[in-house]
Amino acid sequence: MKTWKDRFRLIIPAGIMACSAGLMGFAASNVSLSLVGFWPPDKHGLGIYGIAAAGNYAYYTDQALHVLHVHNPGQPRLISELAVGSQSSIAISGNHLYVVDGPMLSIVDISEPMAPVAVGDFPLLKPSGNVTISEERAYIAEGDSVEVLDLTDPLNPWRITRWTGFATSTGDGLPSGTCVAAASGNYAFLAEAYDGMVVLDITDVTKPQEVARYKGSAKAVYWGLAIDDGYAYLPDFPFTGLQVADVTDPTGIQWAGEIGLSSAAGQVAVAGGYVYMANDLIAIYRAVEVPSQVPAITGFAPGRAAKSFWVGWNPAAAGMKLQKCESLADSGWRDVDGSELLSHAEVSVGSGQSFFRLAKP
Repeated sequence: MKTWKDRFRLIIPAGIMACSAGLMGFAASNVSLSLVGFWPPDKHGLGIYGIAAAGNYAYYTDQALHVLHVHNPGQPRLISELAVGSQSSIAISGNHLYVVDGPMLSIVDISEPMAPVAVGDFPLLKPSGNVTISEERAYIAEGDSVEVLDLTDPLNPWRITRWTGFATSTGDGLPSGTCVAAASGNYAFLAEAYDGMVVLDITDVTKPQEVARYKGSAKAVYWGLAIDDGYAYLPDFPFTGLQVADVTDPTGIQWAGEIGLSSAAGQVAVAGGYVYMANDLIAIYRAVEVPSQVPAITGFAPGRAAKSFWVGWNPAAAGMKLQKCESLADSGWRDVDGSELLSHAEVSVGSGQSFFRLAKP
């Protein structure tokens, strides 16, 4: 989804003791959302409970499981259906879709999206809410707890653990109303309804530890959550909005965007650069990352060394690096060694002039 590129230059003439190209900060990139389509086309409410997407297909549940072909997101097409529970949360892992309906996790083979087939089930410890999947683990929110299942064998899940609490800096915390639990790498994210989003370190998945909390606005109520490409998508259910947060650094989450919706949405899925919002309708948005501010370089040249600074953002999240060339005519840009993930670099200046730019691959 990182589709934008920006280039910025600092020209350092040889023999000049100091120069500057201006100084501006660069905040973490924002996400711009633009509406591209609806389902159904007549906008007649469906009462959708679960939503998931992968590749050219989107899946949703109301009184059944429905499969949409979304190769053209502006014109989704219904291609198949399968009877499942009436209020079912869903998530995808490979060629299988997992359906939470009350105290049961059902498994559906979607290798042929035009003919999904139920192939198994797994009993849960209690009637459950939403399911998400990350790296062959399922996270199933139960309000006051979260079940974590191993899906290495897609047809035979097994229970790794069940979170009924987690360590905090002040003692033990308890899920206070976990609506959705999602994960990315060694971190899990809990949408805690009125209490915002809780971030857990799950390096040891059996002993989660709270490392951060986030709430984009004081009145936000998060009933849904999706994590994709370093961003958290949080439907703010009663206030008809979708909040986006940069979670590249899970311990230093930053606001990255917000969009108003025509109706409240409790479920969200993200795939292939598109965001699928669901409640009475499915609204499909295209998500594009854009810079929130224009970055610039500030340069100083004591003697024959130039020290350049670019400041004001999380460099690891932004992925910027410094590049150099001696002539703009031949496009001979090359990376300045050691400048990746930093906010400064010191480089030698030879005869003639040198050109510098910040580049986002």
